[in-house]
Amino acid sequence: MQNSAAGDTKELIIALASDSTNGDTAFVGNLKFVKTGDGVLTSSIAQSYSGGTEVRRGTIQAPQSTAAYNASFTPFGTGTITVNSNAVFNAQSTVAYRNNVILNGGTIRGGAGDGGNRPVVMLERVTEDSAINQDVKAIDIGVAGTATDLNGHTVAVSIANETYFRWYGSLEGVTGKIVASGEGFFTEFPVEARGIDLDVSSRIHFQNATHIRDYRAANSDYASATGAGLGIYVSGTYTPVGNYYCGCVMEDGSTLNLSGRTGYFAVKSLLANSYDSALNTTAKKEARRTVQFASGATVTVNLAGRTDLKTIAESESNYIVKWDSTFGQPTTTTFRLDAGTAQKFTLRSDATGLQLNKKKGFMLIVK
Repeated sequence: MQNSAAGDTKELIIALASDSTNGDTAFVGNLKFVKTGDGVLTSSIAQSYSGGTEVRRGTIQAPQSTAAYNASFTPFGTGTITVNSNAVFNAQSTVAYRNNVILNGGTIRGGAGDGGNRPVVMLERVTEDSAINQDVKAIDIGVAGTATDLNGHTVAVSIANETYFRWYGSLEGVTGKIVASGEGFFTEFPVEARGIDLDVSSRIHFQNATHIRDYRAANSDYASATGAGLGIYVSGTYTPVGNYYCGCVMEDGSTLNLSGRTGYFAVKSLLANSYDSALNTTAKKEARRTVQFASGATVTVNLAGRTDLKTIAESESNYIVKWDSTFGQPTTTTFRLDAGTAQKFTLRSDATGLQLNKKKGFMLIVK
């Protein structure tokens, strides 16, 4: 089937109520392939149509095969793949897709993988809140040198147990959020993602340095990056929801938000060990478990709205924040503590921990 009219893209709408496989019909020229209906469409031959593919409903996928991984296999032509709400692009095949993908409220799902091969999806931009469900074996989003613009939207990333999700390239745009869940390994997360917020709600393993803006830790047991010098670096707000979280580095101008908590926040956390035995030494494990403050940084500790400050301060066994100074908290860091709109406290760090001075009250030494 061919559209030979130059400069005039024609839509070919395929409505599938049930599953179907196209193994012999070639689409050529300036055609736009549109998939509707709840069925799954599998494209098993290379296509050369150039007008792009839009999934309005249901699922598109290539066959599960390793033979095409390094070949110029284009099961969905040469144009952009757009995935709308109620639609799925199932990257189950070990294919390095040549198409840029736009998530317009839809879902990328993948992939099967085979040995060192895994599906590669070039996510160009996100135009509505969308999802990536890596629930089989492995998937790569982009390659080095590519960029994805979240345009302020949220991408929910689900990573299956002990599987690998790699996000190459960079994340663009001044706003946007990644919500990560599952118990797999998040690797190659772009260090340029300082404008991106990150919510972690389960036991995710980060395997390289991750620079993000706002960081919300919502689960009580997950692992951090797996090497010395690697970790999560927060340039905005870190909001812990429990005591046991992976160590992150608070950068200059960042905020440790404890306004929604009661009692103390344990900076030294108890986390699951790394699966990598070479990195599983006691020193490296402990370093990963400890929240740190970048040297010379000014960090706000937000206690706005809390009513338990006086009780905590007068108790010898409770603290607002405590850390283990064994792991080299800097002596030059300064802090600003907010306890409601009318109260401002000055804090300083030294080898023993964090000290709080209040004119009409107490001195709190955090150990």
